Amino acid sequence: MIRIRRAANAGAEARGLGLPALLDLHTGREGTPDACSYASHYPLVDSVWNGEGFDFSALPAYWLVEVSSRVHGLTGDMLGAGVSAAFRGALFGMTTRNSAEAPAWWKAWDATGIAAAAADSVFSTLDLLPSPVQVVNGTTCSGGAPPNPGSCNYTVTRDSYYDGNPCGNAAGNEYCFGDGSPVSPLTLADAQARCCADALCGGFSYEPSGMNGCMKRSNSCLVHAAGINGYQKPGFVPQPAPGATATHATVFSAFGMHAVIAVATWCPDGQSATLQIDYAALGLDPAHLNVTAPAVQGVQAAASYASAEGPFALAGGGIVLLLRAT
Repeated sequence: MIRIRRAANAGAEARGLGLPALLDLHTGREGTPDACSYASHYPLVDSVWNGEGFDFSALPAYWLVEVSSRVHGLTGDMLGAGVSAAFRGALFGMTTRNSAEAPAWWKAWDATGIAAAAADSVFSTLDLLPSPVQVVNGTTCSGGAPPNPGSCNYTVTRDSYYDGNPCGNAAGNEYCFGDGSPVSPLTLADAQARCCADALCGGFSYEPSGMNGCMKRSNSCLVHAAGINGYQKPGFVPQPAPGATATHATVFSAFGMHAVIAVATWCPDGQSATLQIDYAALGLDPAHLNVTAPAVQGVQAAASYASAEGPFALAGGGIVLLLRAT
């Protein structure tokens, strides 16, 4: 990779294109977490294009560690994420380059002056450091309590996943039972009830003997094994655990000039968000502020607001706001 970087830079310089050459790392999520597989490459590339195998329906911590390259100081892209993940990507300054909405997104980001904002400072509620923009009412989803164990329907997939799936373990994507695991054995009715009551469970695998299987945090990454049935919740969307922050905000700030605020929710039914803003930290005066939502065709309509604090409806999964000093 070092040789590639040196050769690319030399080639760019020889052609009078300037330095450095731009290198894009396209990655897929297969077994080993992406950040582990390619961490040694990150200092030598300019952007990351995450693609096959990533679960763009997963929860905020997964996005922060697995999907985003922002924590490594790189821009990122989401191959195949679609409109449903657009606002979540905006939290990390990511877009999709292979969707019908991509041109509109790029035009909207250019119109906000995001390049100048990113050169100044970026704060997020996903970070450990305090952010000048906080989501006041984003700790729980309005959907509330998990479903009654008798209310879940499942789609049966023959020859499906089993204990030993490379996509995770008891602490992550799977909560396995059987083969000496802590929860052994379960009856089929027990497994159905346990999965139904867990808002994070997208389905489970079950061997008729009750000695093999896993609760699934995701419907992806299936491993086929004869004799083990998979039971999936149709239309499953993972919900944050009770009390976990379900709605986050990131602000890209050009101090004293403007700020771009991206808000995204992981609530499957959407909700509204009210923001608490430290205007002094952004160098802005709320009495002399123009607040708009820039138009992004197919994603959000243009709108103007009297206040930058909302509440804002997040029926589409989020909102991107532009605050300009007047």
